[in-house]
Amino acid sequence: MGSASSGRGGKSGGKLLVVGWLLTLVGGAMAVWGIFHALAPMIETYRAALDNPLADTMPEDGKQLSREMMVHLPVGILGALMATVGSSMLMFIYGSRVLRRLSGRS
Repeated sequence: MGSASSGRGGKSGGKLLVVGWLLTLVGGAMAVWGIFHALAPMIETYRAALDNPLADTMPEDGKQLSREMMVHLPVGILGALMATVGSSMLMFIYGSRVLRRLSGRS
């Protein structure tokens, strides 16, 4: 009924290609979003200090600031890992295609 290949090799490697692109794009977006939102409290603290340096709005300690930053940081780390796995898959797929073409011409 079906072919012996299970989504690998030849022209049927499209599934791996789609998964690689999805991991890269979704992971990259998650990484950018998570890292931006993790750095936002620190950026806001510095922005408030530059807007009004004599105001007493600075945090007493950095513990609250670090807690706010740690909320979104795991999302950024997970996104970076997903993007790394996806780009590695794409490099393997495209690299093997190039090597196959080069070895066929030699």
